[in-house]
Amino acid sequence: MSKTSGIQGRYVPALIAALAALVPYILTTSGYPLYGKDLTADLGISGQMQSLVAALATAGYAYGALVAGDLVNRFTQRRLFLICEATQTAGWLIAASAPGPWPYALGQILAGSGTGMLLVIALPPTIRRFSAARIPVTAIFINVGLFGGVAAGPLLGGIVAATHGWRWLFGAYAALGVATWSLGWFTLVEEDPFNPELPVDRSALLLAAAATVLPFIGAGLLARVGFSSLLFWVPVTIGLGCLAALLVTEFHKKDPLAPVKRMWTTFPVVGTIAATIGGAAFVTFLQLATNDALQVRHVAPIHVGISYWPMLLGAMVAAALLGLVLKTRFVTFLISGSMLLLLLGGVLLLDRAEVGSLHHFAAVLLLGLGAGGTVGPGLFLAGLSLPSSVLGRIVALIELVRSVGDFILAPVLLEVAHVASGPALTPHGIRFATTATLWCAVVITLPTVMIFLAGKRYLQRPDLHSWQESEEQPALKSPALFARFRA
Repeated sequence: MSKTSGIQGRYVPALIAALAALVPYILTTSGYPLYGKDLTADLGISGQMQSLVAALATAGYAYGALVAGDLVNRFTQRRLFLICEATQTAGWLIAASAPGPWPYALGQILAGSGTGMLLVIALPPTIRRFSAARIPVTAIFINVGLFGGVAAGPLLGGIVAATHGWRWLFGAYAALGVATWSLGWFTLVEEDPFNPELPVDRSALLLAAAATVLPFIGAGLLARVGFSSLLFWVPVTIGLGCLAALLVTEFHKKDPLAPVKRMWTTFPVVGTIAATIGGAAFVTFLQLATNDALQVRHVAPIHVGISYWPMLLGAMVAAALLGLVLKTRFVTFLISGSMLLLLLGGVLLLDRAEVGSLHHFAAVLLLGLGAGGTVGPGLFLAGLSLPSSVLGRIVALIELVRSVGDFILAPVLLEVAHVASGPALTPHGIRFATTATLWCAVVITLPTVMIFLAGKRYLQRPDLHSWQESEEQPALKSPALFARFRA
């Protein structure tokens, strides 16, 4: 690194800039259902269009992450950060001042796309650039910022609903974007890009676009058209087929954008699945519980939001645990234990205890612990099992797969709840969909545990110093898939 002065190139300002760029959109993804009625009243936007806009913004987030996985190899982080932060800030400003549905939709999609790109542009360099001793601290703050943001979203959403202040919220996000852009201008240094000679993987970019946009369009339309409509099945089927084609074609390429073949070992596979199913179960439980409180029990949004504060506490505890165990042999135990807590939280939700009761407190606390202890640790388990030189591309691929899993399962199970309920959402429909979510999580978790145990070598202390100093040395030696049963 070149010689710098002031705050340029310093750890704390760089970490603050990275997290400040990501948190606003993360808060919105879990908080917007609570102030959706205000959007309907102010913009004349239907609930169906709100769902579709949220789906397209999430598609932009997932696709933006993969695109950034390519761009970070060709351009300096500083330049990319400033462009993407400006894009995100413009999105929040357009949404905050939107006179109608279409400007609001444009703003949300710009904010989602910019955030997805910043995830890859901002976080991996922050992990790689500074000393290995700081990686556990970085992991704590990443978990607090991202998954604490998801957990805090409903609390903030309830307050916004009570004050009818969604425009002020988006305006504050735009102001924070300006401050973050300024901090990035003074903090980030010009460094050579990672791999400017990497060929442009055009087929991967095209397949990834279809694999994100099409399924999210189908999921966004599901509440209106139902399971019997081709408007749901055609885009979802084609999109998931494109995702499968993306993984297969990238596996067989010599120098792919998505390093599927290099990740095709025990730890990256287990980490990716754990991050995907942990996030998907959490998002689904949260949406079912929120709709139960708002539509079935008719609890005021402010009370619903406040009742979720233990979830933030759980996410922060899980973040601290990740920092404590990241340099030890026990990251995998954190993941498995957190998955059990997440499932237990779902079991407690089946009783539909009164919002704000001790029972409800325990359920949402376990959801926060479970989400914070599966998604973030899963990402680190996968990332540390490959060389640091491909960390950005690993994060990009996992976020694409995880976003498809997280934000497809929730609309599907919510529609299952409506189908099981009848004309209006009922306690029976909520219980039925919550039970289905539990079974989906269990059915995917058990084979994942078997894959992990079949890897044979599964208790390791990561060598963070070698991983950081050498671009080709993994921190964890991941065994081949089913190594225990190989000759």
